[in-house]
Amino acid sequence: QEIIGFLNLDSIQPNAFVTVDPAQLMVFANQVGVAIEKIRLIESEKAQRELSDTLRAISDVLTRPMSLEELLKAFLEQVAHVIPYDAAAIWYIDEEKAADHFSYGVGYEKFGVQDIMPTLQHTAKNSHLMQRLMSTGKALVVPEIEGNDPEWQDPRFSWIKSWASAPIFIQGQYFGKLVLDSTQKGLYKPSYIPLLETLTRQLSIALENVNLLETLEQRVAKRTQELNRERQQLQTILSSMDEGVIYLETTPQTPNLTVRYVNESLRTLLGISSDQFIGHSLSIILSRIKSEKIVQHINSLLESVYQETKPTQLVWRDEFVMQLVNGQEVDFAATLTVVKTEVEHDFMWALMVLRDISQEKALNAQRERFVANASHELRNPLSNLFTRMYLLEKQPDRQEEHIAVMKRTVERLNALAEDLLDIARFNTHSHLQFQYIQFDLRELIHDIIEQQRSNAEIKGVTIIEHLPEQPVQVWADRKRIEQVITNLIFNAISYTKEKTTVEVQLEEQQEYILLFVQDEGIGIAPEFHEQIFLPFFRASEGKVSGTGLGLAIAKEIIERHEGKIWVESDLNQGSRFIVQLPKRLPQHFN
Repeated sequence: QEIIGFLNLDSIQPNAFVTVDPAQLMVFANQVGVAIEKIRLIESEKAQRELSDTLRAISDVLTRPMSLEELLKAFLEQVAHVIPYDAAAIWYIDEEKAADHFSYGVGYEKFGVQDIMPTLQHTAKNSHLMQRLMSTGKALVVPEIEGNDPEWQDPRFSWIKSWASAPIFIQGQYFGKLVLDSTQKGLYKPSYIPLLETLTRQLSIALENVNLLETLEQRVAKRTQELNRERQQLQTILSSMDEGVIYLETTPQTPNLTVRYVNESLRTLLGISSDQFIGHSLSIILSRIKSEKIVQHINSLLESVYQETKPTQLVWRDEFVMQLVNGQEVDFAATLTVVKTEVEHDFMWALMVLRDISQEKALNAQRERFVANASHELRNPLSNLFTRMYLLEKQPDRQEEHIAVMKRTVERLNALAEDLLDIARFNTHSHLQFQYIQFDLRELIHDIIEQQRSNAEIKGVTIIEHLPEQPVQVWADRKRIEQVITNLIFNAISYTKEKTTVEVQLEEQQEYILLFVQDEGIGIAPEFHEQIFLPFFRASEGKVSGTGLGLAIAKEIIERHEGKIWVESDLNQGSRFIVQLPKRLPQHFN
């Protein structure tokens, strides 16, 4: 017999109970026990009847034609009749990602997490409960959730005090799970496990019904559509990249790495068509690398990955020079990723990304030249200042001469600082105020020529001006245009040979004016015609002082006026700089 409780009598009177009373009390206790057992049987029978009715109701509901969402909603409604919950959900497995994703749920809106649920995923790595569900195939309950359990650290779900879940299997494969959440501690006990498993078996049967479960063709079509969309997105990304991309892989038919894809940028960079890439080995790239050491290192890396006996991934980065189809040698930065995923079948793939860093290296070289030139230009006047300050102390009788030299030196430093500030403003697109006024360009050019004649006479250079007799009116920033013309004439005097001529010519057209400044100097090689207008660049290092900023500033100023500036020149043939300037106000002027 099972003891289910005690019948206890107490009295405030001494000796109230006599010897025969326990026997009589035992009779009463047995009668109470019989009554309780009858009540239990009745309640158990009632619960079994309700469970049977619920399971029949679930079976009836789940066999009706309905959508998947309607099925899940009806199922969770029926579950509530036999197992209480505050929120419940069905999760499906994403086989590709090996993670459970929220599919449908009820009750979560009460706790403000209904929008969060679709973003969550459970994996065997981040959920030990999911790991147990998948490995055992049995339902689980957590009667009371402990605050220090890492599974429940998310504060958004701190309201969950008791938890229950049962796996869903379809044709012996894990398909997902049923999850019940409660705010009541201790609600879910192990006694619920058989019922949970019965419920999920019912759901599994319903999900296998062809009228309710997505057909295989629908799922394949949907997945194919998703893959096509992802492929198109990837293709768009790869096609829009400036970097060249080449993808290679092995197959059972071709155990060596073979090119499967190249993007448009790589074909353009190397000047090679797709047909010359696809189906070939990486040697199509390696054969163009100038460094034998780099080629050997890449081959060794590929071989080491191939020989691995476990899944492996290696990433290698370096820079090297490659020879293009046209014979040009170009600097590239490369990233090579090699992955071996299936050891048994020796499957591996490689991805190489190539970036043309020629301009980047050229710019760095220009900057280094600029630092050197700027340092030289700063050092000379500063040295001159220190010298004159020393002489000023030692030769007070020549004070005016020393101060005059110091003044010119400071002016030179100030001009250098202005150039540096200008180029910094242009490079950072800072807002520069241009003061547009209408003025006579012919008069301005004549004044600049007169100012430069003394510099020209020092070298025996004659400045010849071809200016119209009538005024040439333009709308422009007079100070900035003066800066450009001064720079062009000063450069012409500086670079022309001694005892030669510099010609300055102004032509007026209907909408534009053309300014020509021509010298008989050392000339500029054609490959430098565009580069001389870049910041920090000088075509002839060490022959004429300067930072290489003047033409870059001039180009920016002219382009802000919606004009153009270019050069016609060749080595030892002199140079002819041409400025085309509109006579009207720029369109952006307010």
